[in-house]
Amino acid sequence: MKFNLIINPSHQWQQSLVHALELMQVINKQGHHVVSVFFYGDAVHIAQDLLLQQAWSKAANSTELLLCRTMIEEYGIEPQLASGFKVVGMGQLALNMEQADRTLELN
Repeated sequence: MKFNLIINPSHQWQQSLVHALELMQVINKQGHHVVSVFFYGDAVHIAQDLLLQQAWSKAANSTELLLCRTMIEEYGIEPQLASGFKVVGMGQLALNMEQADRTLELN
């Protein structure tokens, strides 16, 4: 089964990202595939945390790691992105949702 993850934490974005990373690893270990991870809301602060980015990059394999352009601009973040991360619009999320069997939003 193919999954998309949308990470939109309501608080403690770093902890939410660690839990989401663990979920992605479990999904992959069970023989499924995470097509993309869309970092939204406070989750885009990962663009300023190279250690978390490196952890995601290592685990991602062929998973697209996408940061919401609108949120990056709203927070005034100057992204410093590790390999595998891209800043995209919501259109890319919609395209990836069409390719997946399920989309999970993690708050």
